Amino acid sequence: MPVGLTPFDDDLWQLRLAASELAALQTDWARVAGPAAGHDFRRSLNRARGALDDARAALDAGRAPEPGWRERAGEHMRAARRALVRRQLAHYAPWWPAERRYLG
Repeated sequence: MPVGLTPFDDDLWQLRLAASELAALQTDWARVAGPAAGHDFRRSLNRARGALDDARAALDAGRAPEPGWRERAGEHMRAARRALVRRQLAHYAPWWPAERRYLG
């Protein structure tokens, strides 16, 4: 493994950050909905994972990933987060006091 800076260090760190965000989404979903993901959540998660896999394959091959891979992955993870928040609201809303239910 080479030591020092490479032209792809920024992409590698962005890839690690996005992969950890993806793992956090899956963990948060399992907490409120169990291991079976909903259709919208699963579709967004798979699209984000595909964008990350493409970027990782390009970096492993020594090439720069396609331009805009971060934005594409981010859009799909935002869509997954929206589905997750809807599920969290449905799950936790009965326990929230009435004055705190401004999100519902």
